[in-house]
Amino acid sequence: MAATDSTLLYGLGPFGGMKFQRPGVFVPVRPMTDGPSDAYFTSFIDTQRFHMAATGGYGRTEFIQFPNLIGIEGLIRYDVDSIRPYWIAQDSTGRLNYYDLKNDLITDLGIQGAPFTEGFQCDGNIFLNNGMQIYVTPDADYPGMPKQALAITQWQFPKYAGTPTLEDVSVPPEDELAPQRYYYAFTVVTTLTTINGPIKQESAPIGANAPYPYHLDIKQGDEPAAIQISGLGGGTNADGTTYAIRIYRQSTNQPIWFEVTTTTLATYIDTATDQSISGNAQLPFSGQQPPVGSGKTWPVAEYLDRGWVFAVVKNAATQQQPQTQLWYSNVGQAWNFDDVAQVLLVGNEATTPAQTMVDYAVPYGEQPVSLTKFGSLLIAQREGDSWFVTGQDQNTFQVITLFDSVGSIAPNGGVVGRGIWAWLADSGFWTFDGTNLNYISDDIWELLLTFTPGTQTTAVGFYWQNYFCWSFPANNITLCWHAPTQQWSTLPYALSNASALRSAGSNPANVTGSATFNQVVGVRPGTNILDSWFSDPIFDLGLPVESDWQGPASDVGTPAFTKTVTYLLVEAPPQPGSCTVTLHRNLDQPTKTGQYKPYTATFDLSVPYPNLQKVPQEYQECAILSLEVKFQPTVGATSPVQIWKAEAYGSIKREFALRV
Repeated sequence: MAATDSTLLYGLGPFGGMKFQRPGVFVPVRPMTDGPSDAYFTSFIDTQRFHMAATGGYGRTEFIQFPNLIGIEGLIRYDVDSIRPYWIAQDSTGRLNYYDLKNDLITDLGIQGAPFTEGFQCDGNIFLNNGMQIYVTPDADYPGMPKQALAITQWQFPKYAGTPTLEDVSVPPEDELAPQRYYYAFTVVTTLTTINGPIKQESAPIGANAPYPYHLDIKQGDEPAAIQISGLGGGTNADGTTYAIRIYRQSTNQPIWFEVTTTTLATYIDTATDQSISGNAQLPFSGQQPPVGSGKTWPVAEYLDRGWVFAVVKNAATQQQPQTQLWYSNVGQAWNFDDVAQVLLVGNEATTPAQTMVDYAVPYGEQPVSLTKFGSLLIAQREGDSWFVTGQDQNTFQVITLFDSVGSIAPNGGVVGRGIWAWLADSGFWTFDGTNLNYISDDIWELLLTFTPGTQTTAVGFYWQNYFCWSFPANNITLCWHAPTQQWSTLPYALSNASALRSAGSNPANVTGSATFNQVVGVRPGTNILDSWFSDPIFDLGLPVESDWQGPASDVGTPAFTKTVTYLLVEAPPQPGSCTVTLHRNLDQPTKTGQYKPYTATFDLSVPYPNLQKVPQEYQECAILSLEVKFQPTVGATSPVQIWKAEAYGSIKREFALRV
């Protein structure tokens, strides 16, 4: 016996209900649910703008194109002050450009090493993980105002490469040195001329450790003598920075390294007494170059006004076995590292080789992946574990295990917002709020399985308006997790690198005209173009984009009974344009009597409620059904499309529906 009255068989909407668990989202086989108001898959859908209505997402606008670049691989924003942001971009050839928004100018800084993949701003300068540093310098020839430009140099400068020589020379009696042995050490002092004054970066020393190669004896009975040091000299580097040589000395009677002088001369005669230099600065022994550059782009970060580098280091100090090390600089000197006193080891297994005389390529397969500043913590993640730094200074810093079995696989996949840190591990997406570790990938796990491991490692994370987003450039898709509702959605495009600033409007070039708060600027994959994301409330790159909401399949609680779908209905406010509603029957699967073809109806959205269409008879019968809604704005639209509900009406035959 079959019922003939029409009843609601299936409904979509309100869209994006406030559910924590949402069965039916992104599962490979659509589930049999009684309440199919959540999505099996969505694309370019926003359910938060108009309280649970299905609306098109916020789109992109082109921000700036770098004509000199071929495919941007590194991007970072440099904030000189609140109204002077710069975007620094580097392509696959190493060419580096920057865009000055205030003056609308692009400047080419030429080839600058291997492309950086991340960096940070500390004490006014930018430090990149390809071993370079960027600062603002006065420039009378800069075409914009003020007359200031960006300059690039090394993160830290190498030791002095010259070979000083010592010899005793005759001097007047009042200048003679006391008879004893004198030892010398030398550093390079490089001056960066910045708009805030000169920064003097001192290199690591040569000659400061045993066997102290630079020494000379002044003997009793020698004629009045001093020590002449040759093989010195300062000058100007190719990048425009200037340098000088700083001389330190200790002696038999004064076994402490004190500064003697800083000179640009090729030859210097030392006549200083031990007492006269005893109040001078002592040799710091720091100034080593951080373990980045030369093709090594390890994770870097700013934390507690210091620069940090998370790297695998293999050198004489580690007995030529790789160690996972966390380097940190002096306070306020992100360029000044000490490779002995300011290095933390990460993971016990990284410091004790399992076998001697074995050359391990990496520490037991664990590579440093990311550094994330979250609240008062600095979190260091390897592929299979997570650690955090506690303490405030060199005397109290410690590295402590945070998660022993959850690491990160995406160097640029960490996102911080709303007091939450989220990232991508080999097991999926996780969040941490400082207390609770939560797994948030159940609803999209099957979708993640379609991404290759290599694709997942390229994920680029960013935060926008309560959304935690991850772009996958190879798949041209962005996954978005809405923290308040715990719901996922997707965008049909991606970025390959991002610069985000929560305190600015979404459109960098027009703050007052920004569509939303939170600025996200991203690289369009494979291009030299930066786009401003979420800056257009209707279109994407000036064009309409189709929004798609696919509901999960439902058997309406009667899996063996035949359903007859007679009407489709759309509920929406009267508006220009149209939408389509597709009826999917029996998962679109074929049978011996023919395939259950989907049926698509087009609805004129200017028609007032009820907006109803009859389903042709050949498309009416099924055991399982689902609806899919698609829409896009019309050209010239001034507001986004809104859909409140999409529903299917019909009847259920209270008899078994068997197919043979």
